[in-house]
Amino acid sequence: MSNMTPRERALRSLNHKEPDRVPIDVGGSHDSTFLEESYQGIQNFLKTNDRGKTANPWLGSIFPGEETYKKLGTDFRPVFLPVPEYKITTHSNGNLSFYDGNNSISAYTMFRINLNSKEWEKVEVAPVS
Repeated sequence: MSNMTPRERALRSLNHKEPDRVPIDVGGSHDSTFLEESYQGIQNFLKTNDRGKTANPWLGSIFPGEETYKKLGTDFRPVFLPVPEYKITTHSNGNLSFYDGNNSISAYTMFRINLNSKEWEKVEVAPVS
């Protein structure tokens, strides 16, 4: 049971079997990312130089790079789905509109991935009143 791979460790845990150690999640989801300043400190401490990937540009959070994941001993990695590219327009009244070349969307538009076609679908939702 020693020296399990991260996949084996996670699967054993999910199947309610004892792994060699508790699986670790650091940077595997949006809830466990680093702020930019923290990530720089972790890189200095671990002596890594990987760039990482922006998780949330508004919060300044980052998914670690692979070298940092390995030195931290984490068992999980994020999965990134392709997201449509949109042109964002700010109107004089402060409202935003988004356009992908085919569809215009509003603040009440959401997207979901169609698991059969692996394509993004546009879903209109009504505001809560």
